[in-house]
Amino acid sequence: MNRNRWIIIILVAASIMIVWASTWFGWVPWSIFQRMSGNWNLLPNYVVHAPAEIPASTVLSAFTTLLTMFLTGTLILLLFPRRIRRVEKAFHTSPAGLLRLTLFGLLTGVVMATVGVSSALTMSTFPLIFILASILFISAYSGFLALSYTIGHQLMQQANWTDSSPLFGLFLGLLILFALSRIPFLGILMSILYVSLGMGCVIATRFGTGKSWNLSALSEE
Repeated sequence: MNRNRWIIIILVAASIMIVWASTWFGWVPWSIFQRMSGNWNLLPNYVVHAPAEIPASTVLSAFTTLLTMFLTGTLILLLFPRRIRRVEKAFHTSPAGLLRLTLFGLLTGVVMATVGVSSALTMSTFPLIFILASILFISAYSGFLALSYTIGHQLMQQANWTDSSPLFGLFLGLLILFALSRIPFLGILMSILYVSLGMGCVIATRFGTGKSWNLSALSEE
């Protein structure tokens, strides 16, 4: 077994342990903000619960969430394989290009959220908040799934598991990113990072169509 396969096995084991520990020890990504709003105690605020205090359903719910994301990701891959492929190609760029896509996705999300909140101030534009929220969610979630697939697929290729199903790559990427999102404080930063990057790639590729954003169609006779 080559080194890259051992790396995948270690990543899978570490990710499962992080997800398990996040529920068992009551970790939440925003723990640091809870401490800052309290008595400014610099000591960790993670409560280590006795096993009897953590029901099995709590641990199971985390893995159920992961399974739900995998099933919805599988459906999206089956429905839009070519579009996901185009979004995946957008990730293969220079670090500067990835940074631009991340900033683009973050800026787009902030603008859409701002417009959505402002539209709720008047009754005539109030329905826009639901439309914009739906577009924002679809863009962010589909971008997250595409990024998960890209990470998992690249790891599988480096391990010479090229004959495996793309679904294995999707699950591997989802497991890694989901585990990172469960780490206190770091999980918030990582979530913002890969959601922004994913949404930036989705929007830059015009939702995977590969077409550019322009108004040339309006000039056609």
